[in-house]
Amino acid sequence: MIEVFSSVDVGVVLPLILITLNQVTAILERDEFQCQFQDEHAHSGKLSIHHIRGKADVPENLISVCNGGAHWGKLHNGATNEQKEEWARELAEIATERTIVAKAWGWKFE
Repeated sequence: MIEVFSSVDVGVVLPLILITLNQVTAILERDEFQCQFQDEHAHSGKLSIHHIRGKADVPENLISVCNGGAHWGKLHNGATNEQKEEWARELAEIATERTIVAKAWGWKFE
């Protein structure tokens, strides 16, 4: 079972993010309910929607990542700026490619 947390969910994990439940659902579906980091890792079963750069709530800037240490912690704690920038480039590419495909299929991210 995958647990999903967002600012609109009862289990608030991302307190300052104002994306809608529809946006959360669309991003998770686009990402096939999987952490989008490409490395092999243990999955906690919990996902968060992460802003890749800044706080723009557009699908190309939102990505599903493990919550509870595996990747959420890496993105916010203990990584060098170079590592964070490398991950941001990789995640932005993944989010953009997945969004282009999803929009071609008529998906809405509102």
